[in-house]
Amino acid sequence: MSNYERIAYTVVIWLAALAICILLIAEVRADGYVWDQRDEVPADIRARYRNPDGSCVYCSIGMMGAAAGNPNMASILWSSEYGPACRGGSYPDRVKGDFDSRGLDAWHVEGGNTRPWLEWCWRNGRSAAVTLTPSHMQWMCGANESRSVIYVVDNNSPRQVDEWSVGSFMRQHQAHDGGWMVIAKGPRPAPWEGPKRIAWWKGSVGATVYGRAGYNPAAIRGIR
Repeated sequence: MSNYERIAYTVVIWLAALAICILLIAEVRADGYVWDQRDEVPADIRARYRNPDGSCVYCSIGMMGAAAGNPNMASILWSSEYGPACRGGSYPDRVKGDFDSRGLDAWHVEGGNTRPWLEWCWRNGRSAAVTLTPSHMQWMCGANESRSVIYVVDNNSPRQVDEWSVGSFMRQHQAHDGGWMVIAKGPRPAPWEGPKRIAWWKGSVGATVYGRAGYNPAAIRGIR
Protein backbone atom coordinates (compact mmCIF):
# COMPACT_ATOMS: atom_id res chain seq x y z
CA MET A 1 0.00 0.00 0.00
CA SER A 2 1.40 3.37 -1.03
CA ASN A 3 1.67 6.36 1.30
CA TYR A 4 -1.19 8.02 -0.54
CA GLU A 5 -3.40 4.98 -0.01
CA ARG A 6 -2.48 4.82 3.67
CA ILE A 7 -3.41 8.49 4.15
CA ALA A 8 -6.69 8.06 2.28
CA TYR A 9 -7.52 4.95 4.29
CA THR A 10 -6.80 6.75 7.58
CA VAL A 11 -8.95 9.74 6.59
CA VAL A 12 -11.86 7.45 5.69
CA ILE A 13 -11.61 5.63 9.04
CA TRP A 14 -11.57 8.91 10.99
CA LEU A 15 -14.52 10.31 9.05
CA ALA A 16 -16.50 7.13 9.66
CA ALA A 17 -15.72 7.27 13.38
CA LEU A 18 -16.76 10.92 13.52
CA ALA A 19 -20.04 10.16 11.76
CA ILE A 20 -20.81 7.36 14.23
CA CYS A 21 -20.11 9.67 17.19
CA ILE A 22 -22.40 12.36 15.77
CA LEU A 23 -25.19 9.83 15.26
CA LEU A 24 -24.82 8.47 18.80
CA ILE A 25 -24.87 11.96 20.32
CA ALA A 26 -27.95 12.87 18.28
CA GLU A 27 -29.71 9.70 19.40
CA VAL A 28 -28.95 10.36 23.06
CA ARG A 29 -30.19 13.93 22.80
CA ALA A 30 -33.34 12.80 21.02
CA ASP A 31 -34.18 10.23 23.70
CA GLY A 32 -33.47 12.55 26.62
CA TYR A 33 -33.80 11.19 30.13
CA VAL A 34 -35.58 7.88 30.55
CA TRP A 35 -35.67 6.13 33.92
CA ASP A 36 -38.24 4.11 35.77
CA GLN A 37 -37.93 2.72 39.29
CA ARG A 38 -41.39 1.17 39.54
CA ASP A 39 -39.83 -2.31 39.56
CA GLU A 40 -37.23 -1.27 42.14
CA VAL A 41 -40.04 -1.86 44.63
CA PRO A 42 -42.13 -4.82 43.37
CA ALA A 43 -45.91 -4.51 43.49
CA ASP A 44 -46.26 -6.90 46.43
CA ILE A 45 -43.88 -4.71 48.46
CA ARG A 46 -45.53 -1.47 47.30
CA ALA A 47 -48.86 -2.90 48.49
CA ARG A 48 -47.54 -2.82 52.06
CA TYR A 49 -47.36 0.96 51.76
CA ARG A 50 -51.06 1.34 51.06
CA ASN A 51 -52.36 4.38 52.92
CA PRO A 52 -54.49 3.08 55.82
CA ASP A 53 -54.98 6.17 57.94
CA GLY A 54 -54.04 9.40 56.19
CA SER A 55 -50.30 8.64 56.34
CA CYS A 56 -49.67 9.52 52.69
CA VAL A 57 -46.45 11.39 53.48
CA TYR A 58 -44.85 8.46 55.29
CA CYS A 59 -46.17 5.88 52.80
CA SER A 60 -44.49 7.81 49.98
CA ILE A 61 -41.27 8.25 51.95
CA GLY A 62 -41.28 4.54 52.80
CA MET A 63 -41.48 3.51 49.14
CA MET A 64 -38.70 5.94 48.29
CA GLY A 65 -36.60 4.39 51.06
CA ALA A 66 -37.27 0.88 49.78
CA ALA A 67 -36.17 1.92 46.28
CA ALA A 68 -33.04 3.52 47.71
CA GLY A 69 -32.13 0.41 49.71
CA ASN A 70 -32.46 2.34 52.98
CA PRO A 71 -34.11 0.11 55.62
CA ASN A 72 -34.37 2.97 58.11
CA MET A 73 -36.43 5.05 55.70
CA ALA A 74 -38.28 2.04 54.27
CA SER A 75 -39.54 1.05 57.73
CA ILE A 76 -40.71 4.52 58.75
CA LEU A 77 -44.36 3.39 58.94
CA TRP A 78 -43.59 0.77 61.60
CA SER A 79 -41.91 0.77 65.00
CA SER A 80 -38.47 -0.74 64.65
CA GLU A 81 -34.92 -0.50 65.88
CA TYR A 82 -34.72 2.84 64.04
CA GLY A 83 -37.49 4.50 66.02
CA PRO A 84 -41.25 4.62 66.63
CA ALA A 85 -43.74 4.40 63.79
CA CYS A 86 -44.47 7.66 61.96
CA ARG A 87 -48.11 7.87 60.92
CA GLY A 88 -50.93 10.29 60.36
CA GLY A 89 -51.07 13.57 58.49
CA SER A 90 -47.81 15.46 58.33
CA TYR A 91 -46.08 18.65 57.23
CA PRO A 92 -42.47 19.70 56.50
CA ASP A 93 -41.39 20.62 60.03
CA ARG A 94 -42.76 17.39 61.47
CA VAL A 95 -41.04 15.28 58.80
CA LYS A 96 -37.75 17.10 59.40
CA GLY A 97 -38.08 16.35 63.12
CA ASP A 98 -38.88 12.69 62.44
CA PHE A 99 -35.88 12.43 60.13
CA ASP A 100 -33.59 14.03 62.71
CA SER A 101 -34.75 11.64 65.43
CA ARG A 102 -34.17 8.62 63.16
CA GLY A 103 -30.87 9.89 61.78
CA LEU A 104 -32.19 10.17 58.22
CA ASP A 105 -30.71 12.60 55.71
CA ALA A 106 -32.77 14.17 52.92
CA TRP A 107 -33.43 17.35 51.01
CA HIS A 108 -36.73 19.00 51.98
CA VAL A 109 -37.88 21.48 49.34
CA GLU A 110 -41.08 23.51 49.50
CA GLY A 111 -42.82 26.75 48.63
CA GLY A 112 -42.66 27.05 44.85
CA ASN A 113 -38.92 26.28 44.57
CA THR A 114 -39.34 22.67 43.56
CA ARG A 115 -39.16 22.84 39.74
CA PRO A 116 -35.32 22.91 39.52
CA TRP A 117 -35.14 20.03 42.02
CA LEU A 118 -37.74 18.04 40.07
CA GLU A 119 -35.77 18.52 36.86
CA TRP A 120 -32.61 17.43 38.68
CA CYS A 121 -34.42 14.27 39.79
CA TRP A 122 -35.76 13.63 36.28
CA ARG A 123 -32.33 13.99 34.67
CA ASN A 124 -30.45 12.01 37.31
CA GLY A 125 -32.81 9.13 37.96
CA ARG A 126 -33.71 10.11 41.53
CA SER A 127 -37.11 9.30 42.96
CA ALA A 128 -38.85 11.58 45.46
CA ALA A 129 -41.89 11.88 47.67
CA VAL A 130 -43.91 14.77 46.20
CA THR A 131 -47.17 16.55 46.84
CA LEU A 132 -49.55 15.77 44.01
CA THR A 133 -53.12 17.02 44.17
CA PRO A 134 -53.94 19.19 47.18
CA SER A 135 -53.10 17.69 50.58
CA HIS A 136 -51.78 14.41 49.20
CA MET A 137 -48.23 13.09 48.78
CA GLN A 138 -47.18 10.35 46.34
CA TRP A 139 -43.99 8.60 45.20
CA MET A 140 -42.46 9.90 41.94
CA CYS A 141 -40.68 6.84 40.56
CA GLY A 142 -39.73 7.65 36.97
CA ALA A 143 -39.68 10.03 34.01
CA ASN A 144 -39.52 9.85 30.22
CA GLU A 145 -38.55 13.08 28.47
CA SER A 146 -39.34 11.95 24.93
CA ARG A 147 -42.91 11.12 26.01
CA SER A 148 -43.15 14.07 28.46
CA VAL A 149 -44.37 11.60 31.09
CA ILE A 150 -43.75 11.34 34.84
CA TYR A 151 -44.37 8.00 36.59
CA VAL A 152 -46.01 8.13 40.01
CA VAL A 153 -47.26 5.59 42.57
CA ASP A 154 -50.28 6.73 44.57
CA ASN A 155 -50.28 5.12 48.02
CA ASN A 156 -54.08 4.82 47.80
CA SER A 157 -53.56 2.30 44.98
CA PRO A 158 -49.87 1.33 45.28
CA ARG A 159 -49.93 -1.70 43.00
CA GLN A 160 -50.45 0.47 39.93
CA VAL A 161 -48.20 3.12 38.40
CA ASP A 162 -49.83 6.27 37.05
CA GLU A 163 -48.53 8.28 34.10
CA TRP A 164 -48.75 12.07 34.31
CA SER A 165 -47.96 14.60 31.64
CA VAL A 166 -45.35 17.09 32.80
CA GLY A 167 -47.85 19.94 32.61
CA SER A 168 -50.54 18.18 34.64
CA PHE A 169 -47.94 16.96 37.11
CA MET A 170 -46.62 20.46 37.75
CA ARG A 171 -50.09 21.99 38.11
CA GLN A 172 -51.20 19.39 40.64
CA HIS A 173 -47.85 19.38 42.41
CA GLN A 174 -47.83 23.13 42.96
CA ALA A 175 -51.51 23.23 43.93
CA HIS A 176 -50.45 22.56 47.52
CA ASP A 177 -48.75 25.76 48.73
CA GLY A 178 -46.43 25.80 45.72
CA GLY A 179 -45.25 22.21 46.15
CA TRP A 180 -43.34 20.13 48.67
CA MET A 181 -40.91 17.28 48.03
CA VAL A 182 -38.53 15.05 49.97
CA ILE A 183 -35.46 13.54 48.27
CA ALA A 184 -33.33 10.94 50.02
CA LYS A 185 -29.65 11.87 50.12
CA GLY A 186 -27.02 9.33 49.19
CA PRO A 187 -25.93 7.59 45.99
CA ARG A 188 -28.39 6.71 43.27
CA PRO A 189 -29.84 3.25 43.92
CA ALA A 190 -28.26 0.28 42.17
CA PRO A 191 -30.52 -1.59 39.71
CA TRP A 192 -32.86 -4.21 41.13
CA GLU A 193 -31.27 -7.67 40.94
CA GLY A 194 -34.09 -10.08 41.64
CA PRO A 195 -35.81 -12.31 41.87
CA LYS A 196 -33.13 -14.89 41.24
CA ARG A 197 -32.36 -18.45 42.28
CA ILE A 198 -29.28 -19.16 44.31
CA ALA A 199 -27.25 -22.38 44.35
CA TRP A 200 -28.09 -24.82 47.14
CA TRP A 201 -24.56 -24.71 48.52
CA LYS A 202 -24.82 -20.93 48.99
CA GLY A 203 -28.02 -20.95 51.02
CA SER A 204 -31.32 -22.68 51.56
CA VAL A 205 -32.34 -25.18 48.91
CA GLY A 206 -34.32 -23.43 46.21
CA ALA A 207 -34.11 -20.08 47.96
CA THR A 208 -35.28 -17.03 46.07
CA VAL A 209 -33.50 -13.74 46.77
CA TYR A 210 -34.97 -10.34 45.97
CA GLY A 211 -33.28 -6.98 45.74
CA ARG A 212 -29.74 -5.71 45.59
CA ALA A 213 -26.70 -7.38 47.00
CA GLY A 214 -27.18 -7.69 50.74
CA TYR A 215 -30.62 -6.04 50.75
CA ASN A 216 -34.03 -7.67 50.89
CA PRO A 217 -36.90 -5.19 51.39
CA ALA A 218 -39.24 -7.99 52.45
CA ALA A 219 -36.98 -8.71 55.40
CA ILE A 220 -37.10 -5.19 56.82
CA ARG A 221 -38.28 -5.46 60.39
CA GLY A 222 -41.92 -4.53 60.73
CA ILE A 223 -43.07 -5.09 57.12
CA ARG A 224 -42.83 -8.86 56.78
